[in-house]
Amino acid sequence: MQEEGYRVDQVVHDYGDVCQAVTELARERRVPITVDEFQILNRMLDNAIAELNGQIEMNRYNTHLRRQLLGVYAEKQQTLREVMKGVTS
Repeated sequence: MQEEGYRVDQVVHDYGDVCQAVTELARERRVPITVDEFQILNRMLDNAIAELNGQIEMNRYNTHLRRQLLGVYAEKQQTLREVMKGVTS
């Protein structure tokens, strides 16, 4: 989601808006929502938020790994330059 330009707080807020919209639509159409149904909706939204947070953490971890790999690659390049320098001297 962040790659698409969405902020985490914005997405969490939007999930809350979804819950609000569903309950308002039900009220407007006079469709009763049971406590169990409302809890299911809330649980589903909570799970979606938790999944988003997990993806963010995974992306942070992946970013850390990418930085480490780039560091190793840079070290290897430097070593190869030094070796090539020694061969051509």
